Amino acid sequence: MKRSLIAISVLIFSMGCRGPSGDMGATGATGATGPQGPAAPVPVVSPTQQQINDLIAAENSYRESLGQSELSPGLSCSVQAISAGQYLSSSSPGYTAAQAITLTGPSYPYLLTKGFDQPNSGPGPNSVIDPEIQPLFETNNYRISCSGQLVVLEDGYHGFAMSSDDGSILTIDGTQVINNDGNHGVSTVSGTKNLRMGVHTFSLLYAQSGGGQFALILSLDGSVLPAANLYH
Repeated sequence: MKRSLIAISVLIFSMGCRGPSGDMGATGATGATGPQGPAAPVPVVSPTQQQINDLIAAENSYRESLGQSELSPGLSCSVQAISAGQYLSSSSPGYTAAQAITLTGPSYPYLLTKGFDQPNSGPGPNSVIDPEIQPLFETNNYRISCSGQLVVLEDGYHGFAMSSDDGSILTIDGTQVINNDGNHGVSTVSGTKNLRMGVHTFSLLYAQSGGGQFALILSLDGSVLPAANLYH
């Protein structure tokens, strides 16, 4: 019995009693937050562009209600080679069936986002044709056809002027506003149309025929028509 008590005492002594847990070390202080970088610049929208954006937004909302596709910037255009003729339309002064334009080869579609501001030049690249297609037409006669929508910012009569070499025809809301058709050097024809503020259908035909120089500049109310006003 004495030996058992001694053994138990030794065992307790060897195990010892666990002392109280020590306190945890203090957490290190969080470093100070560095200065915030400059905010991304906010794009500046001119009052004119904002007005265009608002009109397009309203038009797209209306189109959405009808299940139609929304408008996007630029005009839907195509270019095709001319094998003969000079007149774009049978309604043009001086038109004869024998001189009607005859198209040949494939029609190349593209999106025009730069508007119409091609001064007299050539032969060579025409800025109204997509750069990827231009090499196919730099030495050819061709017809360009563009259609889409024109955004008008004020109610009232608006003056249009089109300078072209060779023929050109401008149609808005189904009405021919300018007819400058036929083979000729640079000439300017003007027209007016009463338009309400908003979006209007737009169509332009142009022909480079008979070789030589080419030009196509379209103006609205005394200034080159901004590309920002054209949608499709």
